[in-house]
Amino acid sequence: MRWINTFKIRFLTTLVRGVSLLLIGFALLSVSLFSCESTVRRVSPAPVAAQKKAYGLYLEELDRGLDAVIKGSLASYAQSRHSLTFGANLVFAHGALIKRFPLDILLSYADALKEAGAGRIEIYASPATWADGDGETIAKYDALVDHIRKIGLVVAISPEFNYGERRIRQFSDWQEYAVPAYREMARRYRPEIFVVVHELTTMADRMEIMTMPDEWRGFAEEAVKEASPGTRTAAGGQYYELPYYNELLGIAGLDITIALCQNNGLPKSPPTSAKGTAPESITPAMHKETCPASKGIGLRDFEAIDGRWLEALTLYANAWGLDGITPFWTTTFFTYVESNGDGLSDEYNSRVEEAIRRQGRTDTFRAFQALSERYGKRGRQ
Repeated sequence: MRWINTFKIRFLTTLVRGVSLLLIGFALLSVSLFSCESTVRRVSPAPVAAQKKAYGLYLEELDRGLDAVIKGSLASYAQSRHSLTFGANLVFAHGALIKRFPLDILLSYADALKEAGAGRIEIYASPATWADGDGETIAKYDALVDHIRKIGLVVAISPEFNYGERRIRQFSDWQEYAVPAYREMARRYRPEIFVVVHELTTMADRMEIMTMPDEWRGFAEEAVKEASPGTRTAAGGQYYELPYYNELLGIAGLDITIALCQNNGLPKSPPTSAKGTAPESITPAMHKETCPASKGIGLRDFEAIDGRWLEALTLYANAWGLDGITPFWTTTFFTYVESNGDGLSDEYNSRVEEAIRRQGRTDTFRAFQALSERYGKRGRQ
């Protein structure tokens, strides 16, 4: 398998012996990014009080877990010191959200991510845009990608299937639907990185079909062949998706593997396949998709701990020789709210849009900025 040297894991003997990063398991529900219930339920005072108590306990335990990771990782920093790639997901360009926002906001969002220290911007586009010939949305992507390059940043495209965008009855339906769209995105944007397969069990769940690892291997091979010259192709997944990860490792031309970490915790070490290969990059989706009190990505109560979460993931990536990190929920760089902080809601994202217009910045933005200045690579990433 052809690997890019800068993305190889450096398993230092002293590091493996000296670092024992603790598993962050907080008895939270493990859910897909877009599968949470968005309805706010009316509850009696007693359950509300119980929720607040559980909420406080959750934050306390999370803080202890992050502290363990930070301390354990700092102990190994001197032995594994290297610069990291700091990417950032441009949330408003997601295929499920981009129609809601005008182009000027997308461009200002990109500018803010550069200001924060990101060297690479990731875009979670939907195949539906190209399958439907949605010219208006394609024009937004065209202008956004052009702007990202003009401000000197690297473009990564990571397509996702969203609930309800197509009726998929079997895996061949997905291939017929997605591969032409992937080819067009690769041809049109020549991205530096193209994630041809992403969080495979989540995608299968959204399509409401059963899939096998070898099916995704076949899809990836077909999509990889059509990637633009010079584009590095990637595959990613959760650490519990090891059978899929192993299938993807043998694909000729696949350059990068990515581990995604959500609220269900961090493994003590990056997921290593039976072939001894570990991921090169890590994508933290923050930690709040299902907290006891709310699924509020943008709740103000999380602002202080979000910076520690980013610090923990940065040091974790450094300790294990990974290439870098790419936070998913970067809307929290701009504003937090007291209630109704659902990361997909119009209400919260309207507040984020207002904050972008007035150049609002949060402590989470400043934490990412400080981490990128201290640990980040310089120049194109």
